[in-house]
Amino acid sequence: MNRAVFWFHPAAWWLERHLSALAEEACDNVVLARGYDRRAYSEYLIDMARSVESSGARLSIAGMAMPGSSLERRIRRMLEGAPVPRISRARMRCACVACALLSTGVAAGTLDHAQPNSLAGNAMIQSESRSAARPATKFVVDDLKIEGDVHDRDGVKERVLKEWESRENDNGQELADEAAERIRADFQEPGYFQVVVHAPSFQPLDVSDGKQSILFIASVVEGDQFRLRSISIQNVKPDRALRLSTVTLREQFHLRDGDVFNMTEIRAGLDRLRQKYAKQGCADATAMPDTKIDSTSKRIDLTLRITEGPHTP
Repeated sequence: MNRAVFWFHPAAWWLERHLSALAEEACDNVVLARGYDRRAYSEYLIDMARSVESSGARLSIAGMAMPGSSLERRIRRMLEGAPVPRISRARMRCACVACALLSTGVAAGTLDHAQPNSLAGNAMIQSESRSAARPATKFVVDDLKIEGDVHDRDGVKERVLKEWESRENDNGQELADEAAERIRADFQEPGYFQVVVHAPSFQPLDVSDGKQSILFIASVVEGDQFRLRSISIQNVKPDRALRLSTVTLREQFHLRDGDVFNMTEIRAGLDRLRQKYAKQGCADATAMPDTKIDSTSKRIDLTLRITEGPHTP
């Protein structure tokens, strides 16, 4: 909206590019926080950019604006293990105050030019109210089809459908994307760490009680099953000792060396680690996971780089 109104101003175009870059960084932070390998993810971004360039197209989706000038910076930032920047409370408060003042000014200008007796405006409002009164169609996953050579096709299908019995969404494609993420998590739990769910799609089935049933179709390449080789824990600041011992921190992960690399348990261990630090007065402590994959032995080394943050007595 800002660019459409102030299309003649260079700052409006700069702001859009800056917000797009921030969205890309936020996307990268979420992916890496879930335990994905930095190198593998970087290669995936390069492959995607190469595919877009070869097709002569350009993706302009928030968090995925590529190929773009920021791609090189994103990859360098990830491979160097740069910490996630945090916004101070003072800057957050200033931003909120600025937004409030701007909104007040825009609202005041709008009221000065409003036409309260506009019949056309009243008719439009009444039309929109009638449209809003009609309930929108809800999409529900009624059936699931998994394509590809996978080890537990029926089991995955049963678990996903059972969990999504009452899940609804106004957008069928959004529901399909969410289901794809659920399928990916199901494969990663038994150690298929590099599983890929290609191009999720759906087909409409029956309509009942205002709900559109859909058949969700997912093409899956599960890859190899990986096991945990070791978990090492380091302080981001190598010249300082950790407040909690590495033995205590390692105990928060209920996986032994040699166990299947269970991503669900890895995430649970990260949550327990943060709770442990919170009890010690380090509520802002974070653990950045970094995985090193040995494709020959099918083993993964997990390194946790701890940022303890300030201590509150």
